Amino acid sequence: MATLSETLKEILDTKGITLEKLSESTDIPKRYLDALINGDLAKLPPAPYVRGYLVKIAKALRIDNEELWQNYNNEVSLKTSGQNDKISANRFALPIRHDKRTILFIIILISVIIYLTFQWDNIFGSPKLEIINPAVAEVTVKDPIIKVSGRIDPKDKLIIDTEEVVVDPTGWFEKDIPLDQGPNNNIVFTVKRFLGKEITIIRKVNYQP
Repeated sequence: MATLSETLKEILDTKGITLEKLSESTDIPKRYLDALINGDLAKLPPAPYVRGYLVKIAKALRIDNEELWQNYNNEVSLKTSGQNDKISANRFALPIRHDKRTILFIIILISVIIYLTFQWDNIFGSPKLEIINPAVAEVTVKDPIIKVSGRIDPKDKLIIDTEEVVVDPTGWFEKDIPLDQGPNNNIVFTVKRFLGKEITIIRKVNYQP
């Protein structure tokens, strides 16, 4: 079967009509006629416009427009054949989604789960507090100031009485605490872990000059 390009060339040669004349008589832009003659379908507008052009061409050349339209469809089918051919999918297989955002979310979720698995105790576990001084639950001192010291995990937060105390990179802390005369000096040590628990230890200090 002859292509649309071959059919148009033969008719134009037979009737002695140039593309310029055909363009003038049909009001079809010459660039589209060139595309039809050269079989360059990619340069043509959408199919409904092409069909309208073919109707005008057929009327100007006094031929059957359905034959031209059929030739056009055949040529389109030949040129697109294979581009959309795919191996039939397994109808029992689950559909595959190629949503980049979904894939990214899954990767982030897996990363967070892995991180929490290894950091669970550091984030949600119980903190630890080692008090070096005073080492026992109750002590008696003669000085009006006592230097408390000890060690915690540097990732935790230390509060002595109501004041947050900064620890060094190893978790070591020291702080001078002024005392009131008598037995009613309670020093409250509180250690808090991020998203985890907190512990509190109280040391009783008796100040007797």
